[in-house]
Amino acid sequence: MDSHVGAARVLDVDAHQDLRGALRYPLLFELGWSLFFAGSLYLGWNSLGILLLIVHLFLDGRAISRMVKTSLEDCPVAVNLKRVRIPLRYIFVTLGCAGLVSSLMAVEPGRAAAALVGMLLSMAFGLVFGLAYQVHQPGWFISYFLPAVLGGAVHVAWALWQAFQIGSFQGARVATVSGPNYTGTMMLLVLIIGWSWFVSQRAYLRWLSLPYTFAAATALVFTYSRGSWLGGVAFALAALLPAWQRPVSRRYGQLVLVGFVLFSVLVVSVVPGAAERARSFLTLLDDGRVAIWQASWEMFLDHFWFGVGPANFEHHWDTYNRGRFPEHMDFPHNTWLQVLTETGIIGGVLFALIIGRILLAVWRLRKTSDWPVWILASGVVALLVRDLTDAAIFNINTSFLFWWMAGTVLAAEQTQQRERQTVS
Repeated sequence: MDSHVGAARVLDVDAHQDLRGALRYPLLFELGWSLFFAGSLYLGWNSLGILLLIVHLFLDGRAISRMVKTSLEDCPVAVNLKRVRIPLRYIFVTLGCAGLVSSLMAVEPGRAAAALVGMLLSMAFGLVFGLAYQVHQPGWFISYFLPAVLGGAVHVAWALWQAFQIGSFQGARVATVSGPNYTGTMMLLVLIIGWSWFVSQRAYLRWLSLPYTFAAATALVFTYSRGSWLGGVAFALAALLPAWQRPVSRRYGQLVLVGFVLFSVLVVSVVPGAAERARSFLTLLDDGRVAIWQASWEMFLDHFWFGVGPANFEHHWDTYNRGRFPEHMDFPHNTWLQVLTETGIIGGVLFALIIGRILLAVWRLRKTSDWPVWILASGVVALLVRDLTDAAIFNINTSFLFWWMAGTVLAAEQTQQRERQTVS
């Protein structure tokens, strides 16, 4: 692992110089991505970074388009179904067409179309640029993570200060950004980006990941967001997977696993509110989420082929809720139910093909020695698990980051496959 970390640092420097040399306005590129990553840990605060990147795209369009075209030609990602090979871009376009049909059939077609465009743009932005830049120069993103790591530390401190003020030990939920569930998502992203940066640094900086992780995990606990807790567990387990493949690094994995168990025991013992919240997993059938899911499933069955249209869920909520849940809902609190209710079985199958291809790339990378990329791959898994009880990847700001991570993972997998073919 140490030898790889040294290589990652060298790779990082080369990536920074290479990207600056390929672009006419490298400072705008650097500022845009730095603000994007840092702002992503504060939900909507990455909008300025996205805006700068869009401006840079127009100013430096020729250089970027060449880079994207070359990268996509070198790494044509596709879904293989037995003897049929379908390029991922075809599936993406078909998903857009299915979403358009759903929008035209919606109660509010204009709103549905706007939501569809936003979703497709965030997916395209992340997948294309994540793949293109990672293929062009692997590890380029590490330099741009430092502001996010520092910003994440500030956000964690803010969350812990609030937890102390409101009495989170007894169950009061921390909510620094939007609500507790989104704050939990932000703490999860702090861990993902933080770990990806720390594993690429020198040993003395890597040790700082211990207090950083402990503080972020504690803040995550105080949000009492069960979906984010599940995402955190999935992230930790996935991140350790490559460590178990090699005897040399297995001891690191064992130490981290022991630390995770001790932290969990400490939380349950010291934080009564967390213990009570954790026990609620055992009584899930009495939880309000299940009522939301039942109503959403019935809505999907009645709009089987094309759904009710993007961002039109709330127009049908009262019809299918029938008093089962006391509050008005505007989304199903589950990624898959959201896709099915909004775009029907056609959109659901197409979306599943895209997610399935991304998860296949994650699985193929499980023996990688590229730890920064593997942490991002683990983050993809974590967010998908987290969204079994929510739909954070459909929030426009979180969506940009999720799909960028997915694009980076696809690029790393394609590069690995190509290197193996060259060796053989």
